[in-house]
Amino acid sequence: MASFETRLFINNEYVDAKSGEHLAVYNPMDDSLISDKIHAAGEADVDAAVAAAKAAFKGQ
Repeated sequence: MASFETRLFINNEYVDAKSGEHLAVYNPMDDSLISDKIHAAGEADVDAAVAAAKAAFKGQ
């Protein structure tokens, strides 16, 4: 269905959502389904992204 990446981009790589949850995205013009496989970031994913960002900025 989707011809684009649907996983989360954390620490310079695509990863699956730790919760395993997905979101559906619809075209607002005609309500057609674009994808129902968009990975939904949860608290653990946000924590991982923040930790990766902090580590990246420590080197500056």
